[in-house]
Amino acid sequence: MCMYSCAQEQNHDAKYYKELGKSLSAEGDKQEAIKAYTKAIELNPQYDTAYYNRGVVKSNLGNKKGAIEDYDKAIEINPHFAVYYNNRGIAKSAIGDFEGEIHDYHMAIRINPTYYNAYNNLGRALYDLKRFKEAAEAYGEGISHFPEDCGLYYGRGLARNQSGDKKGACEDWRKSSALGCLQANLLLPLCEDCED
Repeated sequence: MCMYSCAQEQNHDAKYYKELGKSLSAEGDKQEAIKAYTKAIELNPQYDTAYYNRGVVKSNLGNKKGAIEDYDKAIEINPHFAVYYNNRGIAKSAIGDFEGEIHDYHMAIRINPTYYNAYNNLGRALYDLKRFKEAAEAYGEGISHFPEDCGLYYGRGLARNQSGDKKGACEDWRKSSALGCLQANLLLPLCEDCED
């Protein structure tokens, strides 16, 4: 009888420490937040959100490798949560693992095809690697799900421009501007000689 009730009590205590970690992190006490998440994990070693949240705090403190280890564990426990892959991709970028970063954004999109951040991050990562055609495609896929997002049009316009498609870039910047993107307004003078 105690086995069930003791396990139930441990899970309740683990949730308490996870919530404590969230509160401490929000208050800016990152080191104590890490301790609270660690306690939650000690009480429930299968607590994927405690690993994830601890990874977020570690990443915010600049410990990208430690964050990746926690994201890895969260993904091992629950491989069906897109945000875990997205944040691991961001951390991988910070340590120079660009192919790993791109893979993680693809995984996030595979899990949740309407996860905006993954499209934006994928497009930016490919752009940074000068893979402009792929970047434009990633932004375009995002646009198919978020047709009113000015940032995706802006990013695709940059990628199209770099790949030699000035007309397509101008179409995107005009659309981005119409949707309210101020950065796109700055690029519109480059489009004065483009056909409408």
